[in-house]
Amino acid sequence: MKNLEAKVTFSVLVIIAFLQAVPGACEQAFNINGEAAVRLPLYYFANSI
Repeated sequence: MKNLEAKVTFSVLVIIAFLQAVPGACEQAFNINGEAAVRLPLYYFANSI
């Protein structure tokens, strides 16, 4: 269970770091394709388990 929690935390940190590193990345991603912006992190997370 701790391994899963670590992966969840890491995934969230990676996403947050990316959004902070690219100004307006979150807004831009959702303007271009909100569905992809939501699905890509989930897909990455699902594959990392």
